[in-house]
Amino acid sequence: MSGGDPREPARPARTAAAPESWDDFASRLTAVLSELETDEYLILESTANRRFVQVAFQDFAIRVESVGEQYLEPSAALTAEQVAQLENLGYDPATLIAAEDDDAAEGSPNYWMELPTNAPRGSVATLMVDTLRRVHLVEAPRYLTYDCVNLVDGHIPQPSLGVGRSASA
Repeated sequence: MSGGDPREPARPARTAAAPESWDDFASRLTAVLSELETDEYLILESTANRRFVQVAFQDFAIRVESVGEQYLEPSAALTAEQVAQLENLGYDPATLIAAEDDDAAEGSPNYWMELPTNAPRGSVATLMVDTLRRVHLVEAPRYLTYDCVNLVDGHIPQPSLGVGRSASA
């Protein structure tokens, strides 16, 4: 008999094999970003230091953010060199205080940038990977977790990334 019992819950999607390199991960990330739509976002978080980058697809822009100082413990603060690297990559500094400006429409409590909606997804993936590697010092993709969400429908499985889902998701 083929197929399972229709009364059994669906099995979660199997995660693809872990990426063998950052180039492999960037290719997978490009494919995932190419499928995301307005009101969907993806967070990639380091398992070592909880630093993250995230991308949000909005109807007027693609917003890319890197963790802001206010979310880091003092012992894990960004160095002056890391802040300079964020600036060199094109990020703007945080403009909001998370606890006070949670409903603000512009700016961010994180380092951030807005790209046009037609920005090549490969360029967005490269930016995210460069931020993880050069700023947050993530050694390999296997030290990442993800969360991907539609603001209305909730979690969007992304097994092709080859990394686990974030425990904080």
